Amino acid sequence: MVSLPVPTVRADAVAHYATLLDSEVLPSEALCLTAVCGLSVREGLARFGAGGLGRETTLGDAGLSLADTCPEELRLVVVVPRDGWLFLVEDNGFHGARSATLSRLSRRTVAASVYWNANLDSAISLAQDGEVLATCDFVVDDEMPAGALRPFLDGLDFGDADLMCAAAVAFLERGTSVRLDADWSVSPHIASVIASPE
Repeated sequence: MVSLPVPTVRADAVAHYATLLDSEVLPSEALCLTAVCGLSVREGLARFGAGGLGRETTLGDAGLSLADTCPEELRLVVVVPRDGWLFLVEDNGFHGARSATLSRLSRRTVAASVYWNANLDSAISLAQDGEVLATCDFVVDDEMPAGALRPFLDGLDFGDADLMCAAAVAFLERGTSVRLDADWSVSPHIASVIASPE
């Protein structure tokens, strides 16, 4: 069985992601950010349910593509390999937050996801070896759950509406040890259509 990573806690993480979200470097209104350890781009897309390698685009351009189409007809995922992790990013999507997706992604490895939308639906999830260990709604839940999520959430404050999404992305940094930055978000990466978004 693959072990869960040791949380990497950086004191400035929430402030860092608040800056990226406030400046729209990361989409602030609706985002699903999923990370899986050790998979190739091709394997990650296959497990995610995407249609294979597509063209390169930035996260912002992928979001504009969605705005120009009917969202039910086209869901895109932008895939970014970084420091041994594969990040699957959906602007205004939620496929990576689904239990079935996380179970597939985490077979023989570890996966984590953060998601929120304009209606304040939200989720933080952690999966290991094909099983979703825990999920919480960081907008609604008054108390964060005990168990597998606790070490990754300890000390993060979800009570501040202006910082709760930044705290959610900081959770992902704690789980992956990877700091996402502005260059990462605005650089071109492979995008693919999600074959079965619902």
